[in-house]
Amino acid sequence: MKKSVYFITVFAGLMICLSCNSQNRAGQATSVERDTEKQDTVPLTTVEYAETEHDFGKITEGDKASHRFEFTNTGNADLRVLKTNAYCGCTVAKYSKEPVPPGKKGFVEVVFDSRGRQGRQQKNVAITTNTKHPSAVLTIICEIMPKNKQ
Repeated sequence: MKKSVYFITVFAGLMICLSCNSQNRAGQATSVERDTEKQDTVPLTTVEYAETEHDFGKITEGDKASHRFEFTNTGNADLRVLKTNAYCGCTVAKYSKEPVPPGKKGFVEVVFDSRGRQGRQQKNVAITTNTKHPSAVLTIICEIMPKNKQ
């Protein structure tokens, strides 16, 4: 008897979860669709990056290294950074949250934590903007030297 009640409860819970999930799928756009919609409603502009790659050279394991990539809005509408995507948990990107007016500069600051890493490292951060070519990749490179053990 206890097993029957347990199985009925589990089955009912599963059915509720599945019905909620199907309602979400039908009623909500996916994140890709939302990003596309967001980008479609914002006027397009153009951007010029001062650089898209930075080499830190040699750093010591455990150090945090950061570099600020600057860009200029070369178009006629405000430039917005819609999102950034760092492909590794050791890399974080901070960026201009406010719209960048035409002719003005904005930034994406990439911070790399070398803790637990060794040797040559190359990390990429994808940036999505409301520009005619909406995606760009910013790259950081370094050679991680081991800490001197004393």
